[in-house]
Amino acid sequence: MFTCPNRAAHANGDNIPSAGFVPNTEKTVWNCFSCGNSSDIFGAYAFLEGVEIRGANWYNAVKTLADRYSIHYEVEPLSAEEQIHANIQQFLQELTKLAHKNLLQNTSSKVWDYLKKRKWGEVVNYFSLGYLEETPENKKFFEHWFGTHPEIVSYIAITPSQLYGRLLCPIKHKYGVILGVTTRRISDNDNEAKYIKHFLKTVKKGGVLFNLNKKYKTVYLVEGASSVFTFYNYGIHNVVSMLGKIFSHEMYNTLIKNGVDRIIFCFDGDEPGLEGLYSALNFTQDKFDIKVLVKSLPKDKDPDDIINEFGVDFFKGIPEVSNFKYQLIRLKNSLEDSDSYNNLKKSVFDIILSCKDLLIQDKMIVMFLSEFKVSKTSLSEELIRHRNTKGLSLDVGVADILSEESHLINNIGAFEEKALRCGKLKGISTGFPLLDEALDGLQQGLILVAGKWNTGKTAFLHSLATNLLPNASNFVLYFSIDDAVIGTTIPRLVSNLSMVPISIVSNPIHRIDKNETIEEAEKLVLKQKRNEAIDLLKTYSGRFGIKDSVDGYDTSFIEKMIKIYRSIAGSRNLIILVDFLNMVEWKKKADRTEIETQLAFFFKQMSNIYDCPVVCTVEATKGIADSKIKETDIKGSSALQFRSTLTLLLSSDFEVEEKSNMYWYNDKGVAQPIVKVRVSKNKGSSFRRSLYYKFQRDCSKFIECTEQEQHEFSRAI
Repeated sequence: MFTCPNRAAHANGDNIPSAGFVPNTEKTVWNCFSCGNSSDIFGAYAFLEGVEIRGANWYNAVKTLADRYSIHYEVEPLSAEEQIHANIQQFLQELTKLAHKNLLQNTSSKVWDYLKKRKWGEVVNYFSLGYLEETPENKKFFEHWFGTHPEIVSYIAITPSQLYGRLLCPIKHKYGVILGVTTRRISDNDNEAKYIKHFLKTVKKGGVLFNLNKKYKTVYLVEGASSVFTFYNYGIHNVVSMLGKIFSHEMYNTLIKNGVDRIIFCFDGDEPGLEGLYSALNFTQDKFDIKVLVKSLPKDKDPDDIINEFGVDFFKGIPEVSNFKYQLIRLKNSLEDSDSYNNLKKSVFDIILSCKDLLIQDKMIVMFLSEFKVSKTSLSEELIRHRNTKGLSLDVGVADILSEESHLINNIGAFEEKALRCGKLKGISTGFPLLDEALDGLQQGLILVAGKWNTGKTAFLHSLATNLLPNASNFVLYFSIDDAVIGTTIPRLVSNLSMVPISIVSNPIHRIDKNETIEEAEKLVLKQKRNEAIDLLKTYSGRFGIKDSVDGYDTSFIEKMIKIYRSIAGSRNLIILVDFLNMVEWKKKADRTEIETQLAFFFKQMSNIYDCPVVCTVEATKGIADSKIKETDIKGSSALQFRSTLTLLLSSDFEVEEKSNMYWYNDKGVAQPIVKVRVSKNKGSSFRRSLYYKFQRDCSKFIECTEQEQHEFSRAI
């Protein structure tokens, strides 16, 4: 029998020999009959030395024990990548040792004045705190490491000047690997950064927690490492720092993996600290793997201030309230601020509805009723309304089950009804007979119209709109994001309807009345055509909505308008036209590729939700030298093409090729472009060829070529 290696955990400091080796085992295993722990020599080493033996520490434990007992071993050569990581670890370990040694040797320096002021003298050794000044010895250290191993700067952003004159602390993984260092200013100069963190670039951002130890089941979660030092000095060891104000998903998962089942948020009492706390509470409000409590600190005080000014007992006496109770108090205090009240009410309701323990859920409801003096019926109705909005579920009723059992049958019935109501075309007639025949009409989905500049993408939408509107069953919503409605879009639509050039439509007094180059009879004809087109456009006002960027151009505005016009359209066909997709603003900041992906998904969803075709012009990448355009020439092509139901590629060699074959003459004898419309992607029918259109640019109009002309132009191309 021998004294248990885990004797520190024995009650009343029990040191009576209570452990012994277990016989008849393949490995040498010991067992303690007092505390119940059992392990091999490595487990004993972990207990006696107080270290973790997993990960890199396992390797170190084996070497340490082999060296101690003179057991021969050989080290397997490292790969090139492993050697780089080993070099970096050695550099960080040597840096930590050097800084720690310098701190211990310079006890009369200003850094020690700072440490004594903060009462951190007792934690210097435990946390391996260090300090460096710009001395010849320290400069030589950095010159050696950066000169011998230049790859270090590729793995950790660190320079000597950032370390000098600051308190240095290594950030270690639970298994002993150094993940980086953090430094803190020791002066009162607010122009100097308070904290600077230098993490290895291989470390996953947002997941590092300082002083996390596997033996802690309950942890106080604080912002900075300083609070950890102060707490430790006063005997509170289970304090973990986020090294910032953001509590992340990675941190939450790390705590779970380390066996933590209770966290107490101790954010600073200043405005940024409160914002960090509110964010952390919103993040954890529907998670129940770890119990979340809050210590609400006095205004503008951090944990250091509380303990140093009022004592550790005062800190411990600050109530620790649940996430729900804390949010409930905030909700009650925000009754006069409608925005805050609505947001907090959503959070409180989310917590109630997300709780899987019905007894706890019932206690929450009782607390809410007690605080707000409302009836249980009113609260139940509010919770049901919130559940329906959020997609959460309080319970499942018989009606819900019956509805789901018949869901597929209902959908099949709706499909059959829609199929039997189809006329000649499955989709909506575009007014272009050959295009209708090829596509089986304009069908639900995201439809892309792409082309180089000046190939008539916008004119194609104008012609589509004026072709659709004569049918009283159609309702068109046009987003003219690229052009102003009054100055550009309406004149082009009037020109399209009247075949009077846009320049004349936009300025009739000068171009018609005061134009001495045309006869009076021609003036009358032009004015009559223009006026008739304007009157016709007015008759479409009940079925035609036009919005430009002055009204709004982000996805939230567009969705709001689609909802409104879907309601106005009723049973009529709603067709959405967007000119053009690339100028729509996404609600969140992101890189261009992500934005294109989200916009494609957004418009596809609008089409699905509101049962309508969404036709969008899209931009071609710059620098296309010839008239031909491919799918890969579409800006954001992969994201857009993936979501599209139909893609039309517009091209013309009219201004590109010296010997163009793609032109026609208008009634004035002026050559105009022929535009090739190639169907490159088509989920609605099997058509994958090209059609040809006469593009009258001065009237923003597309005219479909006859079948004979189609044949001639296809051969010419």
